Amino acid sequence: MPEEPAILKRLALLDEQRKAEREKKREESRGEADPRESGDKFLEKFNAEVSAIETRIEELSNSGSLSGGNGKERIAGLLSDIASLDSSLSTAAYFLPKYEVRQGRATVQNLANKVENVKASVAPKKKFAFSKRSKEGIRPKTETEPENNRQDKDVTSSKRSSTIAAPRGLTGLRNQEIWVSGEELGSSDYALRDVEDCTVFLIGALSALHIRKLRNCTVVAGPVKGATFLEDVSNCQLHLVAHQVRIHSAVECSFYLRVGSNPIIEYSSKVGFAPLSSIENVGDEWTRCLEASSLTGGSDLWSKVNDFGWLKKSASPNWFILDGDQRKAIPKPPKTTG
Repeated sequence: MPEEPAILKRLALLDEQRKAEREKKREESRGEADPRESGDKFLEKFNAEVSAIETRIEELSNSGSLSGGNGKERIAGLLSDIASLDSSLSTAAYFLPKYEVRQGRATVQNLANKVENVKASVAPKKKFAFSKRSKEGIRPKTETEPENNRQDKDVTSSKRSSTIAAPRGLTGLRNQEIWVSGEELGSSDYALRDVEDCTVFLIGALSALHIRKLRNCTVVAGPVKGATFLEDVSNCQLHLVAHQVRIHSAVECSFYLRVGSNPIIEYSSKVGFAPLSSIENVGDEWTRCLEASSLTGGSDLWSKVNDFGWLKKSASPNWFILDGDQRKAIPKPPKTTG
């Protein structure tokens, strides 16, 4: 019996030692924590990256030309780093004050505008030449197409897109069906901007996809190895295969996803989600491309939506799961793809 107090004392001592060890590890983990979890540390890193990008933009502007050397590669690198900066800001939005998020977005947009201005000011002037019309009709306006070729933007057509100069993408499309093959995409970044009443197929591997200002469109795209960024989209149907999908300012849209992480929405409402299906409608090229990617389906991550604009514990009212009778199949691609 006299040994019992001694045993209890040893147990109490061991318990104190374990508590001290746990507290020590907790302090060490705080010191090694991801800087994104601290608003001040994130902003310090964010501002440092902004300064570095501004320096690179100034150096490119002072060079006076994009011809020769690696001018185009430097432009592409800047745009890629700005997109990454925007991505990190979206990730940090859940712990940053809203004012800091707004300021950050304005800063990112300002950087993108500076790059576009530099590109326009130092790009080599093109010599005048009569252009040849393709056998498939008038090309859709691309990122680098001059203003005097915009007469075709309201023409209804069904055709493959032409090769697009960096930054690669399509803009200003109206009432068209477009198919861009994997060969044309080239596993690079791609962009859709200012597109209305169109059906667009981007069938091939991409490193990132940027979608902005879409109205009444259907988009089928992927697989995207990185992130798909969407901003200012309304009344659209999007069938996407991507490692990550980030949605900003979307209204009344349907998303059919095969993803490698939880979808993220912000400043959006009336957006529905469902798993990607009916891929056989697109054809063998897409089926082979999806099979070759790491995004093979079977995951329910499409339904694990994070709403960064909804901080309450209750379910967000801004998104919902599409019921079976609300879901739509992928449309048939343009006949010119056969």
